[in-house]
Amino acid sequence: MNLERRLAPSLDRPPSWRHGGLRQPVHSALRGYGWLLAAIVLGVALRCYRVGQNSLWIDEYMSLQSAVVPLSEIPAAAIRDHGNNPPIYFYLLHLAVGVHGSGEVTMRLISVIAGILTIPFMWLLTLEILPDPAAANITALLVAANPILLWYSQEARPYALLLLFCSAALWCLAMALHTRRAGWWIAFTGCSTLAMLTHVFGVMPLLVGALWCLFRLRDRRIIAGYVVAAITALALSSGFLLQLTKSVMAQGTGGPHLPLTGMELPYTLFAFIAGYSFGPPLREIQELGAHVAILDYPVETVLVGTTLAVLAWLILRLRSAAARDLVLLAVAPLALALGAAFFSTKAYNVRYGLPGLLGFLPLAGLALASASGSGRRLGPALVLALFLWSDAQWFWARQYRKEDSRAAVACMSRILRPGSTVAIAPGFMAGVLNHYVTQQRDTLQIVGVDHPTELGKVPGAEALLLTRLHHVPDAAALREAFLHAARPSTSLSGVVGYHIYVADSAMNPAHSCSEGT
Repeated sequence: MNLERRLAPSLDRPPSWRHGGLRQPVHSALRGYGWLLAAIVLGVALRCYRVGQNSLWIDEYMSLQSAVVPLSEIPAAAIRDHGNNPPIYFYLLHLAVGVHGSGEVTMRLISVIAGILTIPFMWLLTLEILPDPAAANITALLVAANPILLWYSQEARPYALLLLFCSAALWCLAMALHTRRAGWWIAFTGCSTLAMLTHVFGVMPLLVGALWCLFRLRDRRIIAGYVVAAITALALSSGFLLQLTKSVMAQGTGGPHLPLTGMELPYTLFAFIAGYSFGPPLREIQELGAHVAILDYPVETVLVGTTLAVLAWLILRLRSAAARDLVLLAVAPLALALGAAFFSTKAYNVRYGLPGLLGFLPLAGLALASASGSGRRLGPALVLALFLWSDAQWFWARQYRKEDSRAAVACMSRILRPGSTVAIAPGFMAGVLNHYVTQQRDTLQIVGVDHPTELGKVPGAEALLLTRLHHVPDAAALREAFLHAARPSTSLSGVVGYHIYVADSAMNPAHSCSEGT
């Protein structure tokens, strides 16, 4: 059986495993479910392990701020505080926080569950599109271990939930294209609506559906079903879309405009393979620049580049309608995110292209399953090993962790007198630190600053904390202004993501953090 025949278009004909009887032996089918179960177990273990290790970062804290308002105020808060986001995730977070409090584990529980549920939906989607169960099994394992999916499955943000609804919507769409049954079109409409009410890029299933239908224009039933489903989903989301339009017209898309550099797509593909915990850490890329960060991690960068090159070569060998549909699914989200950044003031971010993973990983699974000889087993094992290597560094390598605001407050509480004043730059981080001051029942006074002149408005500041330096206009000048006013002073290290400077006269000699030079 040649490659062309093995990869025959599956969205245009009923696959053998579902219609007309099961052609595979029973033990093969059970083996397929066994791999799915193994993928789910792996996904549960990775997503639940150390889920509360990182303290809340600024976006997670903003999620909390929107979730603790009354339910009736959540839509307005989500649009106002989150760059025009829909409300569904924040409704769910409101319920979770109301029942179990605002601890890190509770805050991230929705994303953990969504990340786990995405695994079987991706297995079903891949099996529906492709005729090769091995590709579906490999895809499920890749989804379970993928580092960037793990990252967002342990973050109190709507992205894991978005991917769950997108994968469910695409599976329903694939079933509708196969069966032409109204029930699947209704399910596609419902899941697409949920996706759009979870994130603005939840429009992706409708966009991908339109692209898939372009190659099936001769089938009027498919076109009619899609048009009705799309119009209904947009109508159900019209309340939010109207609010979004008013918000954008009044205050823009939120955040400063950053011009495209040409590095966005290469880094996105790098992150699709390695996440943010392999090779150059995201913090170093932001603070030192991509080229400097890459030179510090040449071996890991070459490994990821080689993996991408091999996968690209295997994917380019594929010739089928199924591969074409997956390419459209992988490319459309990236094109939309890049286009939105180019034509609007919204800066590009890898997370906006995350739905592209729903096409990229099945493509990788199909390419690896189609390899000949020992490559059919060795290839998936090597890619999975690379994923797990990155996952391990996410859990255990300090340089890949998010800034540890919880530890920063604990450090200040130990070394400063009660009621001491601490300046923090950038100023928007004051809310996160005050959240942990309240949790730890401390009396520290946290004041946000952004410019050296603002230190004069914080008389008697005993400490200065610097973090997220790419958001600080002149961190060096701010540091020098504090050191000049608070001499003699000590520089402290040991808190991930923070540069800490403390006036010696304010330090409690009975306690200390890890001191740097």
